[in-house]
Amino acid sequence: MNSLPNGNLNIKKRFRLRANVAIAVIVLLVPVVIHGARSSVDGMRITPEKWASPENPQRQLFDRFRHEFEGNDVVYVSWEGCTLDDPRLAKLETSLLQGNKLAEIGVIPFERVVTGAGTVQQMTERPLSLSRSDAAKRLEGFLVGPDQRTSCAVVVLTYDGNEHRRESIAHLLEITKSTTGLNADSIVIAGPPHDGVAIDDESVRGVNLFGALSTLVAAIFCFYCLRSWRIAGVILGLACLGQGIVLAGIYYAGYTLDAVLIVAPPLIFVLTVSAGIHFVNYYRAQPETIDVELALRNAWAEGWKPCVLATLTTAVGLCSLSVSRVTPIAVFGGFSAAGLILTVTLLMCVLPDAIMKWPVSRRTTGQRNTSKSLNFLSQWVPAYPGMITGTFAILIVCTLLGMRHMRTSVDVTSLFGKETKILRDYHWLESNIGASVPVEVIVRFDQNSNTNISEQIDVVKRIHSLVEDVDGIHAAMSAVTFLPDRASSGSGGRVMRQALVNKRLHSARSSLDSLNYYFEDEQKQSWRVTGRAFATEGLSYGEIGQRITSRVDQLLSSKEFQDSGIQVQFSGMMPLIENIQVMILNDLFRSLLTAFAFIGICILLVLRDFKVAALVTILNTFPVIVIFGLMGGASIPIDIGTMMTAGVAMGIAVDDTIHFLCFYRNRVAETRQPVNAIKESIQTCGAAMLQTTLICAMGMLVFALSAFVPTKQFGLIMAAILGAAVVCDLVCLPALLLLISRRQYAEEHSQLHAPEDSTSQSLPVPAAHSTLTS
Repeated sequence: MNSLPNGNLNIKKRFRLRANVAIAVIVLLVPVVIHGARSSVDGMRITPEKWASPENPQRQLFDRFRHEFEGNDVVYVSWEGCTLDDPRLAKLETSLLQGNKLAEIGVIPFERVVTGAGTVQQMTERPLSLSRSDAAKRLEGFLVGPDQRTSCAVVVLTYDGNEHRRESIAHLLEITKSTTGLNADSIVIAGPPHDGVAIDDESVRGVNLFGALSTLVAAIFCFYCLRSWRIAGVILGLACLGQGIVLAGIYYAGYTLDAVLIVAPPLIFVLTVSAGIHFVNYYRAQPETIDVELALRNAWAEGWKPCVLATLTTAVGLCSLSVSRVTPIAVFGGFSAAGLILTVTLLMCVLPDAIMKWPVSRRTTGQRNTSKSLNFLSQWVPAYPGMITGTFAILIVCTLLGMRHMRTSVDVTSLFGKETKILRDYHWLESNIGASVPVEVIVRFDQNSNTNISEQIDVVKRIHSLVEDVDGIHAAMSAVTFLPDRASSGSGGRVMRQALVNKRLHSARSSLDSLNYYFEDEQKQSWRVTGRAFATEGLSYGEIGQRITSRVDQLLSSKEFQDSGIQVQFSGMMPLIENIQVMILNDLFRSLLTAFAFIGICILLVLRDFKVAALVTILNTFPVIVIFGLMGGASIPIDIGTMMTAGVAMGIAVDDTIHFLCFYRNRVAETRQPVNAIKESIQTCGAAMLQTTLICAMGMLVFALSAFVPTKQFGLIMAAILGAAVVCDLVCLPALLLLISRRQYAEEHSQLHAPEDSTSQSLPVPAAHSTLTS
């Protein structure tokens, strides 16, 4: 058996030294990582309104709206049989106000409680003095159902209550259960704070259940591929540490873990396992006739560069997400890239020494040729390179057309499966009470408006009617809802009647302010008009906003309102979410372009030929283009989880490309036979490429079991992209390399005037290939 020369015996000491340094770093990291990771998971919460930066115009408008009126920190509570005459409804209002404190943390959770029964009672008294049926009619779609009987309670949370929404919702639910005598399943509860708690719960479940399942699946397949529990344990242990490093980094940097960032730890896990499998494959490819130390040295010499390049290229794909204006996506990209580089660095320091202690079996030449699928590909691809490349080109063009129809969605009803309680509650609420999604219109009168309160209310009333008539809006509420009709203001002269109206309206301003439909400061008076749209109809809130804006602009552009000092703004949570949707779509293309450019540079460093690098880079966009093109053609909306797969998947897809190209470069330099080099690359690299893709895809598919749609869709799309990537790398990439080889050979052939058979198995190496050896 061959062994290392005496001059190279220190390779073993070098591996041992690197491993000892890495182990020391790991020992120092473990307690810090455990504390940070636990704290990160414990503090998990999602706040969509904070996804946009504070400098974002819609975010600033929403913050101003919350300051002047209130946010969307509203929870709806009802149950089967909850009517205006149900004594439990009035009792619930009293109980919530009496028990309005979270004793454990000293927080007052509820700002106010409004019920249909209580509001109808107030509207039948002075100054409105409406009949019970008229009062119920005015509240239809907000507090009273279309049958004029079914009702609900609307609980508005304080700022502190929303910051501690999990405790606030639990407190609300306990009081409701004790007051009504119903169990939790019989109580209908909906609203943004409750949605946030449900999303947080799914995120925690993703960490505890799906994260563990993903680890288990990866462990099983890792052992299956390596046939060594010790080496598999080293790789899996460092992969788990990588998950903790990302979680701890998020915590120590002051960010909050949410349903977007929670995908980062399992992603680091499968990528670290992938790097380990690739390196072990370089070792197992060494001849059995040499000893472990020499085989390991050769594996290191052959494998360190592609492993480093593959890791850096994946990190580039992750970093491309850092340009996103959606905060969780940007944080996801930066921390995932940093965590991946650190974890793989530790792995590459520890793994060689572990293999030296516990050697894994190396494959014989016969074992390398036992895969029927790889043998078939190694014969079929060199036979039809032109047909394969043309087919892939047609697929890219066709799916590019589908990408034009991509649409986005971050609506709460798109986040959960139809069988979940949260969606059942939304369907019940909107069927029995009315639409639940608020669309806010703010009418502002500045100091130059020269309008009295009566004239202002006339404008608000007209805008109220415009909003109510917009397609997609099913109900509207404003200060007009709580004010008397003009006809009931008396029968005196016009001037006296107007004076009486103004007096009543001025006296009503404090009550309107308490209802959060009127705001006044030294510079302006602001009036709020709230429209309601259905959450369960899949509407485009951006289109609804455009319809409202168009109608209001048409009204204010008339001569009657020229230079009137009136400003109307479309505000609230939904315009902000619509703005985030647009940012998601734009960021998808920007992250793709960024990853496209930087990954192209990485491939150029390997190939050292610009034209070839450009073609290979375009080829690596195939998986992303195909999957997103199919989604666009099938009208599948793009959510936050889908957005993350763009740059990430491109980086992962190029991993196998880097390993394939490096192996092909070495073989074509040694044999000067491109066709044979392609065949050997498919047979040798194909096994590791299939293994890494299998581990990554199966680890991601575990998340498809989640009821949280973004996490579920992320797992499915990642698995689909990885599958498409390995097909691309084992079929189209070698075909493209052969076509380039033959074209360049033909050019040299014409220049040298030497008749050669271009289809021979022993093609001379063209100039572009000779540059690969440097």
